[in-house]
Amino acid sequence: PRLPPPHPTMARPPGYLPLAAAPGQMAMVSASPGLALLSQVPALQVRERASWIQEVTTMLGAEIETRNRYAVLDTVGNQLFYAVERTDCCRRQLQRSCLHDCAGWEVDVLHTPPGQYMQRFLSVRRPMQMVCCCFCRPSAEVFDEALQTKIGSFHDPFRCCNYNFQLRDAADRDVLEVHGGCCQPAVCCPLPCGPCSELSFEVRDAETGAVVAHLQKQVPNCVTFFFASDVDNYNIQFEQVQDARWKALLLAFTIFMDFLFFNSANPRREIGR
Repeated sequence: PRLPPPHPTMARPPGYLPLAAAPGQMAMVSASPGLALLSQVPALQVRERASWIQEVTTMLGAEIETRNRYAVLDTVGNQLFYAVERTDCCRRQLQRSCLHDCAGWEVDVLHTPPGQYMQRFLSVRRPMQMVCCCFCRPSAEVFDEALQTKIGSFHDPFRCCNYNFQLRDAADRDVLEVHGGCCQPAVCCPLPCGPCSELSFEVRDAETGAVVAHLQKQVPNCVTFFFASDVDNYNIQFEQVQDARWKALLLAFTIFMDFLFFNSANPRREIGR
């Protein structure tokens, strides 16, 4: 027999999308415009913007740290998001000091729909912490500004000779892990050409250990490398990661990793400090 139509009160409200709660699992979550867009893209390019004021003051020997900015593009070069640091001036200067690991910062990721005003999408907040070797390791939280909810967080655990990170959901359960080995030429000798131009990371399911995505850090062209050696580009291949929340978490994590390890003209290469 034919089933009766669903009751009107059971109809799916607008703005809801079926998204994977973790790779291979499904759940119903409210989707902001930014998350709805992320659910449709298989990959992202994150391009850091050079600050020529910062680079000129570096050449003069009195470097002034300016706000970090990133353009987030799809695979054909269309801008989808724009990330800008909103840390105050005093804390920005700490990023170049011996308190680099302790300095707090905030970054807003803005949704940039064509022909419309920018809309706040994500907020990445890294609090100031007294980091010392394996104690009180760096961490940051990610919030959906449209829904005013926490998406998740990431943590840099102490690991010897590796880039390893834990990505967690809003309840602080591990959902993804990022692994990057230290035996890559780009770790010790980053150059704009050959094998020294790319640093690769595997993204794994925290439960199964299966590789579900990839992330690459790329050194820009020779001109940018010469005048702004602290500027880097990143490619994120989402592959099996279908949940838009985890895509947003990987996007925010890319910025977190850039701040932590590569945000300097003379970047610190200590791995797993």
